[in-house]
Amino acid sequence: MDSYADNQGEYERNHMLGSFNISFNKIRNEASLPADRLRVVQNWLGNSGTIVMNKFNQHISGRPERRNSNLYWAGVTLMVAGLNTSNNALYNRGVEFIQMGLDQIQANGVLPIEMSSGAEAFRRHVFALQYLLYAAQIAKLNNLDLFTYGNNALSRLARLVINSFKDFSQFQRLTTVTQTYLPSNFITQAKWDLAWMETYFAHTGDVDLLPYLSTLRPIGNHYIGRATYSYGLTCLAASP
Repeated sequence: MDSYADNQGEYERNHMLGSFNISFNKIRNEASLPADRLRVVQNWLGNSGTIVMNKFNQHISGRPERRNSNLYWAGVTLMVAGLNTSNNALYNRGVEFIQMGLDQIQANGVLPIEMSSGAEAFRRHVFALQYLLYAAQIAKLNNLDLFTYGNNALSRLARLVINSFKDFSQFQRLTTVTQTYLPSNFITQAKWDLAWMETYFAHTGDVDLLPYLSTLRPIGNHYIGRATYSYGLTCLAASP
């Protein structure tokens, strides 16, 4: 239904709407697409984006502990929905959701809300990094620098995760709980959740990522249409 879903339903709506928006963004300027059909799609994306925005506004109202990685993906969704529909309210609220995440990153790169996930803490840090990096790349293409926001907060989170891939004991020391999802699990079972490595490497040239990239490429994430970095996240700029 357009207006109602339980919490899990809202997360799924958000995830899928982000995928739809990124896929649509790749083709929206094709001259062969009928204008009337484009309007139908854009209206649906805009209306659905407004629902996501309103639901997440309610979700986090008075509940700062809910400003977690689900909110960051909502930020990506709203940013791209705003670009696709020329809706500044959606885009700007998406940026604000991302900034809420970046504002939480500690000096050592830890996200306290994700750390509270116990045995899932490392997994949630990886998810958070992926979404925040997607958003930073989209913002960069639209003349907004989120890579250096908050005194380079995103780099602190990225460094924590990258160092943990090199030596997981560094992350394990930050929590008293044994983690159920380790770097090896991502590499062998869910490499699509490491697509952020392409984004970060393209931005920084961090050589620590080269051993992983050389093994894992091409890394495509289903939330960006299973696209690699070069095709998935370089076209997301506002129309001229």
